[in-house]
Amino acid sequence: MNVKTSISAFLRSIALGAALTSLLVPSASHAAVLTPSGKTTDYDATFEAIPGPEAPFSGVLQIAVSRNGIITGYWRPAYAEDFVPVTGGSEGQHIWFTIGNEMHVHVDAQFQSDGKLVGDATDYGPIHYKFVATKDGNV
Repeated sequence: MNVKTSISAFLRSIALGAALTSLLVPSASHAAVLTPSGKTTDYDATFEAIPGPEAPFSGVLQIAVSRNGIITGYWRPAYAEDFVPVTGGSEGQHIWFTIGNEMHVHVDAQFQSDGKLVGDATDYGPIHYKFVATKDGNV
């Protein structure tokens, strides 16, 4: 192997390493999307399948709504200690957001005068859900 071939192989390995690092390490902008900014509000939330199984599933929805309507936060299922990212938007009384990255649920809801969020949700499959979220402590 000559010097030119060795240098070329070395530079390719550096480029490949940099490319892999950028895939494995989240960017600052990605981290900012997952971190709620501003004042967060906690909601006790339930999803009830339509037609419903015997019991709905529930958890805590923690979201912040920025001045320009961007939603960030987390979903914490009642059955686990997970923090699942939430991202979305809002305009007026209308709010929409996605819970999760790969296996995700999309919620389309309205803010009610009593502070509740009421709407529909789908997991992009055949099951649709009735979604209700009440401000934490106001059940």
